[in-house]
Amino acid sequence: MSVEAIANQPIQFDVIESSCNVQNLDYIQIVDTEDVSQIQFKIQPCLTAKNVIENGAFSSSDGWTTTDSFSIDTANNQACKASGGIGTLQRNNLFVTGKYYQLRIVLTEINEVMQVWNSGTQLGIVSGIGEYVFSFQAVGDSISIRSFSTTNEACISSISAYELDSRLILAIFDLDGTHQAQIKLADDPQCFVFADDTLTVSIDWNELGIGAGCYYIGIADPCINTNGQNGMSDPDMRDISLWDFTAMGNWNDVEVQAIAETGLIGFESQNSTDLNTMTWEDNFITTKDGLSYDYTITVYSNSVQTEFTVSIGGVSGVTHTVASMGAVETFTGTIVGGATGVIEVEIVSGNDTPVYTIGVSHFDISLTNNSDMDPDSQSVNLKIGTFDCSVLLNANNNENNLGFEFEDSRFNPRLRLEGELINPTYPTERVTLQNTLGDFDTVYGERLKARLLKIDLQPEYIMDFLSLLSIMDNLWIDGVKYHIQEDEVAPEYPEQIVSMGKLTINVIEQGQALVNRNSTGVQNGNAFNINGYIVDPFVSTTRIAEPATGDPLVAL
Repeated sequence: MSVEAIANQPIQFDVIESSCNVQNLDYIQIVDTEDVSQIQFKIQPCLTAKNVIENGAFSSSDGWTTTDSFSIDTANNQACKASGGIGTLQRNNLFVTGKYYQLRIVLTEINEVMQVWNSGTQLGIVSGIGEYVFSFQAVGDSISIRSFSTTNEACISSISAYELDSRLILAIFDLDGTHQAQIKLADDPQCFVFADDTLTVSIDWNELGIGAGCYYIGIADPCINTNGQNGMSDPDMRDISLWDFTAMGNWNDVEVQAIAETGLIGFESQNSTDLNTMTWEDNFITTKDGLSYDYTITVYSNSVQTEFTVSIGGVSGVTHTVASMGAVETFTGTIVGGATGVIEVEIVSGNDTPVYTIGVSHFDISLTNNSDMDPDSQSVNLKIGTFDCSVLLNANNNENNLGFEFEDSRFNPRLRLEGELINPTYPTERVTLQNTLGDFDTVYGERLKARLLKIDLQPEYIMDFLSLLSIMDNLWIDGVKYHIQEDEVAPEYPEQIVSMGKLTINVIEQGQALVNRNSTGVQNGNAFNINGYIVDPFVSTTRIAEPATGDPLVAL
């Protein structure tokens, strides 16, 4: 899948700073070692991805199963649910469990809410005309749309689904470009959350285990696969169309999983006079001359003498020999790639068995040195450490808007800044009444505590995020929920500094509830003496003071 960071969030990628300003100050964003940073991306399938749903435009009923009030309308190329019943539209044998997909459903008519399911997991709902997008990891092979209303109608004009390439890598580099750590969708799925057409990535800096210092985040986009750094697009060899095959001798392709399920791509020799040499190469990967690559390959053969080598760009590695007849064996090696960038595997038979088979069930490569990775997108610089004079802001919304996906994504953008909460003030409202004796009662009183959030010089991309805080539903500062009192967050730009601004924001703590209601002058059971002290409850309070002198009976 291709990824693109959404605008107006704390961590941005490929930010270009102007060098033409009157004064352009250096800036580096701070992140505490205990912080968790989040980044949300828009995602799309790679351009080479294939639609796994045939007949998704309903030119016929082929492949689709309908129940009750659902039917396929081939005259208008749509699947419709009629009023008067419930029903399901379903298709099986679409997805591979564990792989990621993006599903798109286009509705031309709907007057109800219908559920969308992948096997036993509900992906979401559709409830109006338009296109709906669901990105998910498959738990089974089927897709179904289920209606539970008997009174309404709905029509679907198309359903498509494309596999999302899961080779995405987010790597952490120091400012010298040395690789320090990384998270991968394939290896660290707990760090990634799909929601509609977005992907939210959480980076736990403490879990990464890197020390204090300055770093940036580099993205290795699997759709680009620069220098082959994301590995093979089909390491489990499920799609023969990704490879080109050539052979010397009389070889026939064996169907996928034909060798007792021990190999996914198989070849069969026909007679002992074959030269018995076969090669194949990946069509969708480009490696780089001079870079070192590790590879793994899993091979089956019914010959104990089968030999093979792996080459990248015409540079071959060592020759491996299948040692056990009929066994599935995995081999590893390292190759320094050549100029052409083509990955090639060559298998040569080692005996004159008239008919024998060879199967390959897995082949993948990776950069030997992660520091050879060439990021396809690069974040702003981040300073990781401990910062005493800082505040942590995090904000979110109750619904999807502002360009972000909040529902079901666990997206909660966080930003640490050099700043502080200062100058507490106490906004107060009250209502008082004076009785005929001249005494005053407070009928209602409310006191709040407000502060100024003072933020030092910040660049434009940070101001973009801060400007959203006053219109977002929820804001926390150092774990305490606040409300911004101004309608607009307006930065101030010091003279001669046009690239960075300062902010002072009036904020008020939520949930204080310091309210005094219904004060009517009637005492609450406490007895007070004439000096305003509460009389000891264990002493009789029938008389509060001596009638003659006015002295309190009990001195507290």
